[in-house]
Amino acid sequence: MPARPGPTVRQRRLGSELRRLREGAKVSQRDAGDHIDGGQGKLSKIETGRQNIRRLELLALLDLYRVEDQELRGALVSLLRDSRKKGWWHQYSSALRADTLDMVSLEEECDRILHYCNMALPGLLQTKEYATALIGGLEPHLADEQVDFYVQLRMQRQQILDRVDPPQFIGVLDEALLRRPVGGPEAMARQLQRLIDVSRRPKVVIQVVPLDQAVYPGVYGSFRALFNSSPAALDVVEMTHWTGGLYMEDPEQVENYRLLFDEIRSSALSSRQSLDLISQILAKFKND
Repeated sequence: MPARPGPTVRQRRLGSELRRLREGAKVSQRDAGDHIDGGQGKLSKIETGRQNIRRLELLALLDLYRVEDQELRGALVSLLRDSRKKGWWHQYSSALRADTLDMVSLEEECDRILHYCNMALPGLLQTKEYATALIGGLEPHLADEQVDFYVQLRMQRQQILDRVDPPQFIGVLDEALLRRPVGGPEAMARQLQRLIDVSRRPKVVIQVVPLDQAVYPGVYGSFRALFNSSPAALDVVEMTHWTGGLYMEDPEQVENYRLLFDEIRSSALSSRQSLDLISQILAKFKND
């Protein structure tokens, strides 16, 4: 059973931006809350993302904070609109956490994805066999139909790479995960062939950090960063853990992880060298 829905990434981002604007205008929470007939308690919930705000309330607050920048006003209205938008992923809303659904929608809209993995391959690059073996192995208590449910969601997410104008995807992979026979040698061989095939796409880059790179910044764990260049840009870092995901949207935190990704990438082989290594590992699995 999914957890009770909590604040989405967009709600938190909108709330934090409104708090920043209020403090810059030197308006108290009480006065701002009274301005939209909600009181201090309501405004506190809006600023922490725990309560939605209506469009008219948003515009009223922007007027109160003397926000005259039309591009900023439009971006915040777009952020509010997008926080309520429903896409294909909404069909999964009864079974998934609200923040997970929000991340799927952000993934759909982003321009660039930076993904570093050291334990399992990126979900956007997994074959159905690999995903089934991985999810089933990580969640042995799940019934077969539940595993199929999560695999289907993962396969549907992958369609963003098939679009006419897909996001740029840069994946940096630790060599160890390429050698882990998830699903057995045959399944792993097909998975590695999938990496080779998808890497031929113009907006996909795959690089491997070789095992002889004993210590590098990626030892701290996997993460991915989603970037969006639209006026209502929302850049997010996602770190997955046992009970769910940790999402960071603070611009300084996102920038720190972008720099970390660049450091990790500097430890990796070139794209051509990486594909040669993947081909070598693929041949080994075919011979097993």
